[in-house]
Formats: sequence, structure tokens, C-alpha cells
Amino acid sequence: SGRSLLELDAGDLERPIYAETYYPRFYFGWSELISVIEGRYHYIDSPEPELFDLVADPAERENLIAGELEIEPRLARSAGIYERKLVPPGHTDLETWSRLASLGYAGHVQARVAAELPAPASQLHLLEAIGEGVRLGVAGDYRAAAIQLAAVVRENPYALVAWEQLGRSLERLGRVGEAHGAYTRALELSGSAPHLLLAAARTGLRIGKPEAARTMAERALEWDEAAARTLLGQVALRSGDLDEAESQARAAAALAGTDSTAMLTLARVLFRRGDSERALELTDDVARAADGPVPRLEFLRGNIFASMGRTEEAEAAMRREIEAFPTGVGSYPRLALFLARHGRVEEAVLTIRQLVERNPNPAGFQAASRALEMLGDPESADALLSEARRRFPGSLDLAPQVGGDAEEWNGS
Repeated sequence: SGRSLLELDAGDLERPIYAETYYPRFYFGWSELISVIEGRYHYIDSPEPELFDLVADPAERENLIAGELEIEPRLARSAGIYERKLVPPGHTDLETWSRLASLGYAGHVQARVAAELPAPASQLHLLEAIGEGVRLGVAGDYRAAAIQLAAVVRENPYALVAWEQLGRSLERLGRVGEAHGAYTRALELSGSAPHLLLAAARTGLRIGKPEAARTMAERALEWDEAAARTLLGQVALRSGDLDEAESQARAAAALAGTDSTAMLTLARVLFRRGDSERALELTDDVARAADGPVPRLEFLRGNIFASMGRTEEAEAAMRREIEAFPTGVGSYPRLALFLARHGRVEEAVLTIRQLVERNPNPAGFQAASRALEMLGDPESADALLSEARRRFPGSLDLAPQVGGDAEEWNGS
């Protein structure tokens, strides 16, 4: 029902100007904003309405909502005459989402929340906190980022962006159970955004929820088939179905080319089948194609070397993994067990101590406790777990779980 701006004349300058944004609702868990400008007055409809005199106060610093008793209802009625049927943006395909993300857009994620949401103007301090949390995560200070973002979601449990970024920081810290909880909450708020399906599936598998991981990965097949099939291969590997694991891993590798995750999954399948030579060749291919260190590459190579009796190469590979990824808690126990089996018990204990020192979090304590138990020291293992429960009461990572690295620790 609008008119071309080219046809406007001086008499049209007083016409109402309508605007709306649902961005706060979709991404931050705040209310949408509806705006009407009529003449010199600007009215903003939200849970905390605002009214500004653009002539006397062009910077909009003084809210007149309590004083202009005649103007506010009239502009509120003007804001209400426009039809507003909320249709959240749909999910995009991977290629489109990647292109949007490269331009700085959030892509396909959106919160579908029916609750009473706060006005964005009252949440500006949280916007700054979210931005700082994201910046800390990008800079690699995941602990500080997690603390910042956890405070945000405590105050506003509908902040989708904060939940997702919190999950990423916790996962990088090795606090996989807590990361899974954050991803799951973000997934609920997003209306099942595919990239969050994959994140929740990945962390769910690592904390011993293979069936849930399988279901989520299957739901993500249409969005990113290579990543979803890689996960399905890992689920099958965890359950011991090597035929299914190899089928999914080969399909993923064919789709993803030199993608390291798909190739390493296939290498793990071959290793479990006893084809250590071919598994080692695949890890060589991954190393040549990579621009830098690849998570869990040297971990797997260490296991393969150990199974082939190449002990010096096995130890060197495990130490390279720890040096490149000191927060990867699964590498320390594997090296400790390797050292203990070769009579180097003091070095094994030192390795477990380094694990806790470099990962003073629930996941680090739990991995160290488990390693001590496997080394035949259940008393020290129990004491360490008790200390972890004292330090981190109620942590999700201290729940009993089938650890992500268990098969590698036991299988070689």
C-alpha cells in the first residue's frame, strides 16, 4: 500500500514511516522492535516502549513515553495497523550458508521462542558481553570466553548466539559434556539448525550417547552429507559394526575429498580391521594435505605404530599430539599407558600430572582418574575424582560415560 518515493511532495513529509526488526528475537532471545515515525515524533513499540522528539532530541536520549499522553496512543495505534505474521527465516543449504557466513551474516539460525522476551534496550550490557565472549574465543582464550558466555545465558536463557559460542569454547576446553548441553540448548532454540545438529551429535557421541548422535546425524544428511556420514561412520565404529563404519566413512571421504575427519575415520576403521599398513598410509595422506597440525592425527598414528611394534615412533607421535593440542585430554592417558607398559612408571605418572595441570577442568580430572584406574591404582583414581567433584560440583562431565577414546586406549 506504499507510494513511490519519486512521487512524494512536501505534503507527504508528515506521513507515518513504519519499520520492524525481528533480529533480536531470532538471534538473542529479546523482543522484536516495531517503530513508527510521524512528523517530529519517533515511537518504538517493545516491552518497554519509547517515544522521542526528533526535533528537540535528535540523538533520542530522553524517553517521553510518560509525558506525551496524547501522542503515544496515536502512534501505538499506527504501529498496530500493519499485519505482522511471523515467519522465521528457513534453513539454507551448506553452500549458501557458507557464503552468507563469509559476509558476516548469521545464516540460518533463529530462536523460536514463545516466552515473554525482554526489550533489547534493557539488554545492551549483554550484547557487549556476548561480543567480548566471542572475541575471547576467537583469540583462543576459551576459559575466559566460557566464563563470560556462561554469565550471559544465566541472565538470559534464550540467547541463542551465546549458547552456541559457549558450546564451542567448552568443547575446545575438553569439557565435552557441558559443551553437549550448550549445543543441545542452542539446538532447541534454533528450531534444529543443521550445523547445531552436527555439533550436538559430535559431542553426544563423545560422552556415550551414540543413538542420539545417530539420530541427529541422520537429520543433518540433507544439509552436509559428508560431515553427517562421517559421524554415522564413527557411531557405527563405536558400536563395533565395522562394515557399516567403513561404508559410511568411504562415502564421506568420496564426498569430502581430502577432508581430514572423514579420512581419519576411515583410517580408524582399517586399523580396527587389522590393516595397519593401509591405515598408516591414509594418515600420511592427511598429513600431506593439511596446512598445519590435525587434531587426533598423531594420536591415531601413535596407536598404529604401537600395534606394529614401532615403539619409538609411537611415543614420538603421541608426544607431538600433546604438544600440538595440550587440551586434548585423551592423548595423555594413552601415552601414560604406553610408558607404563614399557616399565617407565614414573614417566607415566608425570604424564598424568601434566594432564591435570594443563587441563584443570572436569574432563581433565576425569581422564586422569580413569588412567590411574587402568594403571592399577584405584585409590588414587577415586581420590582424584573426589577432588574433581569437590572443585566442580554438579558438572555434567563427571557423570558416568563411555569415554570417546576408550577403544583406542584398550585396543592397542
